[in-house]
Amino acid sequence: MSIYDKVDDENKQLIIKFGEIIYLNLNLHLKNKGDIIQMFSNDIDVEDKLKKAFETGENISKLKIDYYKTQYELIESNNIKFKSNLQQEYHETVTDLKNIIFKKECKIDELLQNNQENYDKGLLEGKQCNNMLLNEKIELLKNKNELIEVYRPKQYDNNKEKGDFVENIISDELVRKIDKLSYVIDTSDIKGSGDKIIVFPDYKLMVECKNKTVIKKSDIDQFKDHYLLDLKQNKYDASIFISYNCEYILGKGSFKIEEYEDHVIGYLGLQSDMSDKLKNNIIEYYVSIINDIYTNKYIEIKKNDNIRNFFVKSILDIQEDILSIEKYELPLIDNIKVKYENKKSKLIDLLNQLEKNNIPIPLEIQSINYTDDIFIDKIINNMKPDYILQKQNWKKQLITDLFLNEFYQKFLNKKGITRCKIIEKFNYMYNKNKIINY
Repeated sequence: MSIYDKVDDENKQLIIKFGEIIYLNLNLHLKNKGDIIQMFSNDIDVEDKLKKAFETGENISKLKIDYYKTQYELIESNNIKFKSNLQQEYHETVTDLKNIIFKKECKIDELLQNNQENYDKGLLEGKQCNNMLLNEKIELLKNKNELIEVYRPKQYDNNKEKGDFVENIISDELVRKIDKLSYVIDTSDIKGSGDKIIVFPDYKLMVECKNKTVIKKSDIDQFKDHYLLDLKQNKYDASIFISYNCEYILGKGSFKIEEYEDHVIGYLGLQSDMSDKLKNNIIEYYVSIINDIYTNKYIEIKKNDNIRNFFVKSILDIQEDILSIEKYELPLIDNIKVKYENKKSKLIDLLNQLEKNNIPIPLEIQSINYTDDIFIDKIINNMKPDYILQKQNWKKQLITDLFLNEFYQKFLNKKGITRCKIIEKFNYMYNKNKIINY
């Protein structure tokens, strides 16, 4: 009985497993049956071979184990060195990165600080600019509101209040700017004596005031009837008619001074869109002109007067007039000039619109002196820079070459429109020395 039969099942499995290992190691699976039988004949000591094989395997295993052990130790040593170097490099890299990050953070802090400073500066300047603009806007609104109030049409409860408003302008305060000894008498309740009488040292001036948007012929006739009767009765020596809200006075215009039997009669019309302050200044100026005319016309040096005193008084009066003119009249020049330029600009725009729409220009417009330059410029604008204006029949040449219509044909025949004037204007516009040989 073999050992296989004596052991339990678990050991039997071990014997089988172990036999498979020997079988494979002896390469029996590669041999035929005869080789295997011979191998286990009495001439071959299988046990010795197996023993040698195990010893050889054991020796090989020991060598391999030692080799792998050596390799392991070498690898472990290299790993330790690698880890050390890697750790060193890691620390150095981390340190470098920390330094770079620190510098970047410092730069960022610096930029943030600069940005904050610039922001604060910009915010401050923005607030200052905004406050300045706000103040300018408030000032503009204030000026606009003041202008609105200045030019806002006045509302009156009744016609008496409307008339009293203008009559009250003729006051002691106003006339004493003209003559310190003058004063005003209210005659609005006296039939036929005007609204006010200004009493100057040498004469009396009646003032009739109208606060109407239209002055009718009946208003002028009534004024005339009153002053004709009053002048005969010596109630006063001069009279003026003031239209506060209607510039054009029928038959008289807006500014007229005339004489009637050695008496001064005046008419003054004011635009409705003027400010009250400007109207008051013009009224004061107009009354001062009437006073100058009347005073210069009737003043005499009596035989008993002291000539030196007279001239001293005259010089002082003139000096006072000059100061008054500088204070009250010269400022009006700018306003009048602005008004003149605005009217002129508006006229040019309207003329351009007429020509643009092929509407004939009214011939009456030629009566305005300053329009000469406007129409000469329009003629020259149709000329080429090298245009030559002949000396003979130059008007006919312009009419033919430039196809001038009836308006411009009559304009060329207007007094003062000469060939030389057109040439000078042409040379000025084109910066030339001359356009013809004289």
